[in-house]
Amino acid sequence: MRREPDSADAWRFAVGAASGLKQGAQELEAWRALWRISLDRPDVGYGFGRALATAGLRSEALEQAQALVAAHREYAPARLLVAQARHAAGQYREAEASYREAIALDPWQMPAYWGLADLARLSGDHATSISLYTCLPEKDKDTATTWYLRGVVEARLGRPEAGEKAVVLAPANAETLANRAGIRLELNKLPAALEDAHRAVELDPKSLQGWRMLSLAYLKAGKPREAAMAYQKLDGLVSMTPDELVSWAEAMIGTGNPDQALVILRRAEAADPKLLRMCLTTAKALGAKGDPAGALAYEERALVIDPVNVLAWSGKGYALMKLGRLSEAIEPLETAVRLDPNMANAWINLGEAQLRSRNLGRAIQSLEKALTLSPTAQDARYYLAQAYLGARLPRKARENAQTLLEKRPGAAPVMTLVVLSHLMESNIPAATESYQQLFARAPEAARKLRGQAVSSGVAAARDWPE
Repeated sequence: MRREPDSADAWRFAVGAASGLKQGAQELEAWRALWRISLDRPDVGYGFGRALATAGLRSEALEQAQALVAAHREYAPARLLVAQARHAAGQYREAEASYREAIALDPWQMPAYWGLADLARLSGDHATSISLYTCLPEKDKDTATTWYLRGVVEARLGRPEAGEKAVVLAPANAETLANRAGIRLELNKLPAALEDAHRAVELDPKSLQGWRMLSLAYLKAGKPREAAMAYQKLDGLVSMTPDELVSWAEAMIGTGNPDQALVILRRAEAADPKLLRMCLTTAKALGAKGDPAGALAYEERALVIDPVNVLAWSGKGYALMKLGRLSEAIEPLETAVRLDPNMANAWINLGEAQLRSRNLGRAIQSLEKALTLSPTAQDARYYLAQAYLGARLPRKARENAQTLLEKRPGAAPVMTLVVLSHLMESNIPAATESYQQLFARAPEAARKLRGQAVSSGVAAARDWPE
């Protein structure tokens, strides 16, 4: 290449070598150079477009595909490339039209049938999706890939048979096992999905799909540390897509490492600054770092991208609350619960904001609603106990506090609420007994409570131990 920079053969070999070594960035640059000197070759333009899509560069992939169609109007793969780029960008109506154009030009375009079937799946029309797999060109009906893709659809219907047939057709193939792991994830069969993904990377330590499925399975199983390690391995094999980078960052947040998550998220943002998940996860990472102002900025960006996103509205309200802007926090949180009345976290955030604003009746209503949706939400029950105490309903406050203590025995803030509830009822013996339990568990918290009780005129508190 140094001797002949315009040698198409040299750049083609460079593409193949980088692909074989799974060096995504180098492969993409080789494709870029090859296309620059092979503009009359539509197959090269198609390969370059696929490489852009694989790298997660969606807008550039779509531009490349559209330019290829303009230059080679009868070249069916160019239409397919446009369809796939629009599909990935969520432009489903336009993607369907382009898939059909590709099939009209060449009925043997198997990926176009797969794409149409996936669009039907996304719309909830599983019957049409499955029928599309059965009308594939005859030579392609019985491939492991076709049965895997059909299996993804049938998994939504609780039927794993198609995915199993894919493995029967290729039992020792890493990609087939990795694909079945994806189907088992759809069916929420996490141990089986993990087993398949582990087997896939054992068979082929460079299996991209194997590492992807292993990462996702660990993330879904609530094992962020293992997920982060799998994503790190994947990052060494390929240029990860922005979506994959965001999932890796979510795993890092789960391990309690928001700083490293933000480093990864910056990479995702550089590749796709308008990615909704990136904005939401960056806000979450900044919130975990104690930067509500930074989190608020990303929640606002998310709402520009998707004005009805309930997570962004709830996150915006929460960030405003943490900034002490309580009057501004209420409205976005109320918007969140209107958009999705079944989202417990939004009701919890609204309840906390109402509690801090001393709107105790509304706080109680919001938090009671949250607990009907998520009975085990400990933060909701703690705020509810505080709201009941503030409303001078000590028995209700104590009931919620004692429910919390069953799960978290000895939690000092909750034990403090129990003591206060007894004092509000002027039940000094019960308050004294609860105080002594608190003192045994958390002496510093007990001393602080004793001082408050004495300054409030509770004479019996003078006899409590310090």
